[in-house]
Order: sequence, then C-alpha cells, then structure tokens
Amino acid sequence: MAVGWLVIAVFTVNAIAVDGISLLYRGWTDSASSFLIINDFLIELILIAVFIHIDSRRRGRNPWGWIVLTMALGAIGSLGYLLARSFDETAPPIFGGTASTAATQTKTPPGA
Repeated sequence: MAVGWLVIAVFTVNAIAVDGISLLYRGWTDSASSFLIINDFLIELILIAVFIHIDSRRRGRNPWGWIVLTMALGAIGSLGYLLARSFDETAPPIFGGTASTAATQTKTPPGA
C-alpha cells in the first residue's frame, strides 16, 4: 500500500508541476465529459470522506485532518489514511469480520 501511495503522490506532484494550479479548475470547463468525470470524482471523494469520518469516530479519533487532506489531494489523502490505519494495531477490522468467522462461531441454544 505504501508503494501505491508513493506512485500516486509522484503522479500528483508531476501533474501540478506540469499544469500548475490551473489543474484544479481547468477540468471543469474543458468539455461536458470532463465535467462528468470531475463530478464523479467529487462524489467519490465525499463517500470516502464519510467512510473516514465514521471509521475515525468509531475508533475514537479526530477525522477532520484526514478529511481535509483527502478533499485537497484526493487519493493521496485517502490512501494515506488507510496506510496510517494499517499501522494502528488497535484498529478493528474495517468490515467487522468475514462470513467464514461468523460460520465457525457456535450458537448456544436458549435455556442451555
């Protein structure tokens, strides 16, 4: 995951170096398909921010730094959150367990 984060960070820095700050607004005005892609990207960022907020609150952490970073830098922020979370040994599983663990649990009949 750290390698993936580093690759995306390099691509982001390169894009800003080549296109400058206009990278942040030019995509909205190029064409209708650019507008659609940017809007899809923003919807995905909002969904990721909601996940970060819920997960951080569940773990008793402040999510706002990660949310701001994700909104400002996109995948760098969200992958950074997941990378930092992977080093937190007290973090519960993201999905709360799997079907295989639920199937292996024994059920006690009522009244036993």
